[in-house]
Amino acid sequence: MNRGVLIMMKKPSVHLFSTKAHSEGLVSAKYGLSQVLTTLYSFPNMKPVRFKEFPSNFLSLPLRRDILHRAVVYEADKRRQGTACKKNRSDVRGSNRKIRPQKGSGRARLGDIRSPSIRGGGLAHAPKPRDFSTKLPRKIYYLAMRTALSARYNRGEIIVINHTFELPTYKAKAMVSMMKTYRWNSDHGGTVFIMYADRKNFKYSTGSLGAHCIVRNVKELSVKDVLMKERIIVERKALEWLEEKHFKECIQKRKSNLYIQIANITSKSDQSLSKESGILSLQQDSHVFEIENENKEKKYPRLTYFSPKLGVNKAYDEALKVIEADRIEKHKKIKKIKLKIERMMKNKDSTKDTEEQIIDLKKYLSQLEILADINDPEIRWRFKHNDVDMSIPIYRYLAQQRWMKKPYHLLMQRIEQMYVIPDAYERFKPTAEVLLRFGNEELEPGKFVPNNISALAPVIEINSFSGKKNLYTIILFDLDVPDLENDSFKVYLHWLICNISISPTDTFVQPSKGTVLAPYIPPHPQKGSPYHRYTLLVFEQVKEISNDHDITRNRFNVNQFASLNNLKVVGIHFWRSVWDEHVDKVMSDAQLPQYKTMLKRS
Repeated sequence: MNRGVLIMMKKPSVHLFSTKAHSEGLVSAKYGLSQVLTTLYSFPNMKPVRFKEFPSNFLSLPLRRDILHRAVVYEADKRRQGTACKKNRSDVRGSNRKIRPQKGSGRARLGDIRSPSIRGGGLAHAPKPRDFSTKLPRKIYYLAMRTALSARYNRGEIIVINHTFELPTYKAKAMVSMMKTYRWNSDHGGTVFIMYADRKNFKYSTGSLGAHCIVRNVKELSVKDVLMKERIIVERKALEWLEEKHFKECIQKRKSNLYIQIANITSKSDQSLSKESGILSLQQDSHVFEIENENKEKKYPRLTYFSPKLGVNKAYDEALKVIEADRIEKHKKIKKIKLKIERMMKNKDSTKDTEEQIIDLKKYLSQLEILADINDPEIRWRFKHNDVDMSIPIYRYLAQQRWMKKPYHLLMQRIEQMYVIPDAYERFKPTAEVLLRFGNEELEPGKFVPNNISALAPVIEINSFSGKKNLYTIILFDLDVPDLENDSFKVYLHWLICNISISPTDTFVQPSKGTVLAPYIPPHPQKGSPYHRYTLLVFEQVKEISNDHDITRNRFNVNQFASLNNLKVVGIHFWRSVWDEHVDKVMSDAQLPQYKTMLKRS
């Protein structure tokens, strides 16, 4: 039974990290390690209201099947009860008086009524209930709980409710209808509800759903409960309680011997999500409006770095000397070039050759700033632990190199294989990283997305690596809308936002701070049509774009709009979608006319 629970886990890539590797990262989000975003939903309408940050070492650990197996077996052994139970002579009720005198009767001595030789007496070696419980270090069990939650988060199977499980009515029929509407019922793998405090009405309303709907108090939650069903729906307070118990308590016990000493500085725990204008915009909950506005900037560095002791490894000591000497030499060159640039800029008789020379010197200066710090162990350590200030050139360079290794090649492979380029735009080389996220899951280029998931606008993040604050335009369009009149396909515009300010330290797109020329309309592919490629292009603006454009969604010309506003394409992302049972509801919610025909291939 225990093994079956673990086999239900799908098989993502398994990273065999040791327990020590996990424990070295036990630093709370409060103190500033890398964090992951979770979307908070209101209940029961399931509208996203805002983001909440949790530490990556709590919700983004690699999968450890061995740790999960140990925890599930430990829980099963703890619940197991022995059935063998017989009375020995001390358990039998009766007097200590002997049945007959010991001597003088001519028969053998007999003893009292509880003697094993008497019928009804106790057994000489009576079996007792066996204790099947096993021992497991608390640190390992806490790691198993975090690993189970991380496995669910990484697959987008955790839904976090902002407040509590409050329903307008607690009738069983209403609960069954809601479970069927959101596809949480037994036909889709079942659901585990985790609440912070017991609510009997809610628990009673789920009684008719049987074993496919489990309701647990967070204080009674087990690792097996986390792994059993297809999804987990948890209250925000319950998830924070799990973080406090299974994550921060480990930090307190390891403070004395941590390699990292934690600086007690305040960090931003709630990322605000502003309102979007237009159809199906993300609605803010009035209960959390004040909390969302309390945005405190993170200060860098957030962690205190302690270099290894000198004198232990002579080779390491000599390497540090070489790195420091090279760093000093580079800084001397940086000072000379800065002075040279200042003198050339003060010269009033500047020519085109002088201006070009200044540009070349600035490029060389930025290269020297990167080379001066690229071998610094502290820089590498902070980048590894995501304790980086992206306004510093070396961190932008390292982030760009990381993107160019695998994500860039994966993106180019997908857009070439699926002919997104040149169908969407002329061939170009992306220079900015574009990340899309639906809910908690980061979207891989070319992945199929169900239409109920894309009914709400994605969260967009742009990393330009340029070090400058620029304005950007985002265009989302469908390349594969059937054009029955011309027996071809046409482009349909879904979203157009201009004047979005992006800087190295502010990378998330906030539509409310830009100019929305075309509000978001969710994808709604027609039944019978082949898969649709929903392409998102990111353009860099030269100047601010006015909002007096006459935008036509049908047959939108991306190239014409870009050339008219002097836009330069810098990034691309896309996903695919086909018709499913959610299209009708999406179109009705967006107030779009329903399809009257179904396409068939001839």
